[in-house]
Amino acid sequence: MRIALLTLFTLALAVPSPSPQEEPPLPQELSLPEEPGLPEEPPLSAEYDPTIITIPVNTYLYWVTKLFPLDRHLDVVRDLYMAAEQRVASILKIQTTRHITKGDCPDIAILFARGTNEAGNIGMVAGPSFYEHVKKEAGKNKTVEIQGLDYEANLKGFLRGGDKDGTSKMRSGIRGYLKKCPKTKLVVSGYAQGAQIVRAAIRWMMPFELRKVSSFVLFADPRYPDQLTKVPKATQLSICHEGDSICHGSNMLHLAHLTYIWDTDKAAKFVMAQMKGMLPDTHQTPQTPAQA
Repeated sequence: MRIALLTLFTLALAVPSPSPQEEPPLPQELSLPEEPGLPEEPPLSAEYDPTIITIPVNTYLYWVTKLFPLDRHLDVVRDLYMAAEQRVASILKIQTTRHITKGDCPDIAILFARGTNEAGNIGMVAGPSFYEHVKKEAGKNKTVEIQGLDYEANLKGFLRGGDKDGTSKMRSGIRGYLKKCPKTKLVVSGYAQGAQIVRAAIRWMMPFELRKVSSFVLFADPRYPDQLTKVPKATQLSICHEGDSICHGSNMLHLAHLTYIWDTDKAAKFVMAQMKGMLPDTHQTPQTPAQA
């Protein structure tokens, strides 16, 4: 019996045991992909060739299409919209809050009401670029300042035709500035819900007051193409994009609603033409960048 066990043990030692499998090499350290580079900026069409002072147009459009919640209803995009706008404004260093220096009476003053869910008090889509272009058109010898309307730009206000508190502030702002700075050329402007607020504010003002305002400029006005009441036709400009449902009777957020940066140079030229007594065509429905 001992001999049999010894024989089995000897045979077991003699059988070669399988060599352990070699462990696969550890993967090289992974790294997050770099932020994709910006696409080469194609030449802009002749119709849309604004020279933005601080905001590169095609780079702006790149980030807007990348980050904004497009083709959705306004009632479901609030937080996403606000986060996207703050992100784009941060990337492009767009200043979304502006105040006129207390006590100042510049040569040109802009009272601006931002749109629904926009950041700061002049927003990002139209206000900053409009201000920059007016400064450029006015030249170095003219002082230009912009005052954003501080109001709660939420969907509730938009659906009721303009925030009530914002309307009151716009009306008192117009009256206060005309009284305080009678020699200043006053421009009243708004984007989307901001345009609603301009409309609601002037509804309760007297025509003799409104005649003292140099010009009214509306972007993406939900009441487009209705004229402003009590205001001389020659002093008002309203711009609404084809494809922008906000100024065509709907509540969907499309890219066309976010591209008024294309038109702020034209708006600034209109403002300066008004100050020089020229009377250009005041209602425009320009193509969107995709259609140009």
